Amino acid sequence: MNQAWNSRIDTMDNRQLQGGFTLVELLVAMAMFVMVLGAIVGIFTNFSNRYTTQNVTADIQQALRAAGDYMAREIRMAGFAPLDDEDFGITVAQTRTLGFTVDWDADGKVDASHGGAIPHESDIIEYNYIASDRSLRRITGKGTASFSSQTLLGGADDDMKVTGMTFNYLDSSNNSTSSKSDIRTVIITLTAQAPAGREGLLERSYVTRVRCRNLGL
Repeated sequence: MNQAWNSRIDTMDNRQLQGGFTLVELLVAMAMFVMVLGAIVGIFTNFSNRYTTQNVTADIQQALRAAGDYMAREIRMAGFAPLDDEDFGITVAQTRTLGFTVDWDADGKVDASHGGAIPHESDIIEYNYIASDRSLRRITGKGTASFSSQTLLGGADDDMKVTGMTFNYLDSSNNSTSSKSDIRTVIITLTAQAPAGREGLLERSYVTRVRCRNLGL
């Protein structure tokens, strides 16, 4: 009996000395590895999506702010006429179109284009939302041979699209108005959309309020 017991102990010692893994142990280890790997992939994917979303959001906001500020600088000058010429002011006041004139060279005339210190500029300016290619356009010299159209944001060749642009007009008492002669403030609302990978399309808006300091003087 002692001999059989000693033989069993020797067999167990030999298995321990071999240092191998059983099939069950290997399966458990593989399962744990797959779980850990899945968790790492999930964290990385979530981080990557969040990073992409934040970058696209920042790009949209920056583009909207740049376009809005560009428009605001010019709209603020609407009606500028050092010679007190009444021909300068708001020419079009619609929901998606705003047109105005500015006497940039202070000559008292509505010029389609200038030379000299203000090359290629025009006293005739208009901002439009073009729904067909979802773009924001700046048009100068409309109705003249110096007509020019510039895309400020969006368009067929840009991944970022302008999905909305509206102008709201206020009078001197900050009441809504549709009368061009009563406009003193313009509220610009711009909305744009851009793809953000798996998150799909992201959309953001930007609103700015512009006091037209040369109107009603």
